[in-house]
Amino acid sequence: MLVRTSILLLGCLVVPGAALARPTGLEPRGSTRSESAAVVCSPLRVEVSSAATETPSPAALLRPGFGPSARTDAPDARSAPTARDDAPTLTDVRAQEKVALVRRLHELARWCNDQKLYQERDRVWRQVIALEPDDLDARKGLRFARNPDGTWKEPAPRPAQNLNKKALAELPARRAAALAPYRDALLAALDREPAATRPTASVHQDLLALDPDDAVVRTRRGEVRDGDAWVLAETVRGRARRTELRALVQAALAAPVELAPSPAAGPELPWVDAWTYGARSERVRVLSTGDAADGAALAGKLDATVRVVAELFGVPAKGPAEFTFYVAPGAAREAFLARHPAFDDALRAAFAKTPGAGLPGSTHTVLFEAEARRRDDCAVRNALWQLLRLHFGVERVHGWAFEGLGLYLTRELVGSRLTWSVLANRDAEALRAGLLAPESNWMNEGLTLMRAPNAPPLATVLDLPVTAMTVPDLVVGYVFSAYLLEGRPGDAANFLARTGAGKKADETAREVLGTTMDELKPRLVRWLEERR
Repeated sequence: MLVRTSILLLGCLVVPGAALARPTGLEPRGSTRSESAAVVCSPLRVEVSSAATETPSPAALLRPGFGPSARTDAPDARSAPTARDDAPTLTDVRAQEKVALVRRLHELARWCNDQKLYQERDRVWRQVIALEPDDLDARKGLRFARNPDGTWKEPAPRPAQNLNKKALAELPARRAAALAPYRDALLAALDREPAATRPTASVHQDLLALDPDDAVVRTRRGEVRDGDAWVLAETVRGRARRTELRALVQAALAAPVELAPSPAAGPELPWVDAWTYGARSERVRVLSTGDAADGAALAGKLDATVRVVAELFGVPAKGPAEFTFYVAPGAAREAFLARHPAFDDALRAAFAKTPGAGLPGSTHTVLFEAEARRRDDCAVRNALWQLLRLHFGVERVHGWAFEGLGLYLTRELVGSRLTWSVLANRDAEALRAGLLAPESNWMNEGLTLMRAPNAPPLATVLDLPVTAMTVPDLVVGYVFSAYLLEGRPGDAANFLARTGAGKKADETAREVLGTTMDELKPRLVRWLEERR
């Protein structure tokens, strides 16, 4: 659980003397001070035709590589057949088909009895009673008796064994033949129901009560076999994607980066007393008052960040046209703040308290932190901001993506999550110290938050701008970002593009994921449970 402490960070302040792992601030750039339209956060449908009879393998649901993938979702509410005036309703179909199902189950129970499958016979009779509580044949088959008040009296337990192995092997096909017509009729009727009132979850649950291993229903629910269990397709897909993502990041960080000299020039020269290192890769530039090895290492991490984002989302491997990271720690901070023309007194005071942030009115970043770990975290976090803005239009009004996705990818790239813009909110909660440790489990924290009975609707949280987010909102945004990148990687770029275009979370979820946010929330909770 999150533990409230008495340390409160306001604005982009990092409290002097705080723990080494304290977060750094992202300062709004001049071009982002206005908050534009906010965009944000059934069972989710990953369906196939109800005529399917085979369970897809986990491998079939995994797409190698990165970037947008072809959709594997089955027809959702927008493509489902519409109800005809003369078509029987779901209620009518259920009542009619139940009569035929009970008749077929009677026949199956008698066959089990004839074949000395006594345990299976009793199981079938129990299914009949679940459908028709007063079915006399089923009650008689299970040795029920009537109480004086007309209720049924449970018989004493009796041992029931299956004594015919050959017949037992034949049973699954016979059971499927008995259940399939009922299932197919209900699913067809379900598809004809109006999308807004379609009782998908309850129908699926009823069918799984008859056959928990029904592959058609499980597939409609977006589930796959994982060993002996049925889990969400996103669970299996996410497991593979996390492995792929780690490999991608490691390869990007290990790849040699060609750096060309790029010393300070023109107006940059007087901003500090002396720039000692300047170099440019194909994608990013670093200008520093430190040594060459340190500057080259930072440039490599930033160049890798650009390439990882490109591979993840299928966008060009480039940053903004002007993409310089100025490294001016220690005494150089005061000189930079005093001499750079972008700063007025108010901005100068704010930047004097932050380890680094985006330069106002530009796509550049200034870094004042001397400790490499915290500086690299701030640098990569700001680079991700600029890349999400460049490719998808993501800004501070898109809180879940700006904050949650930025933190998720920063951790993947440099192993830390120290740069939180949320802490700049005047009414933000006190620093949650436990979340700053590298080993802290944000996914478990997100699961606890989303299970809470008073948790706000997911769409509400995902529609918040950064300025309105609390620390719990940040964690939920982080969890949703993980779900999107790991469990729905082929949809991530599309979801981000619509978010940056100003669409609300629920509308975006309907268009991209084929679900509503209300339907997605329990699925997200289940994914978190299965991910552990």
